[in-house]
Amino acid sequence: MASRSRLAQAATDLITWINIKEVNPSTLAELCTPDIAVPLPYPGSTPDMAGLVAVTNKIHGAAPDWKMSLQTMVVDQTEGRVVCLCRSQGTQEGYTPFPQVSIRGLIVGSGLGCRPRGRNLTRKGL
Repeated sequence: MASRSRLAQAATDLITWINIKEVNPSTLAELCTPDIAVPLPYPGSTPDMAGLVAVTNKIHGAAPDWKMSLQTMVVDQTEGRVVCLCRSQGTQEGYTPFPQVSIRGLIVGSGLGCRPRGRNLTRKGL
């Protein structure tokens, strides 16, 4: 079982990796196990390492100045889980077509699926 500080550091390292424009899957492999499971995958992506790499590449393609900053972190040492509330911000300059997905009967789109507008996007999420 990992300590609270080790779990928190792993989450912080992952956020740091996500913020680097040049997405490097081999660096991610040093941070996570190859069988990482993304509990809430982005619509249209796979809930694994390949999906995390693909979505991160698409986000940086749509908003080259995009950054994620940690707002709050909750560590459950018993379960070995970390939940982070993060603020994401960037200027939408590219077009990244994420598919619309039906979740419980509702059609969900994405702000990153819009045409480039030069607008600043700010989102908070887990």
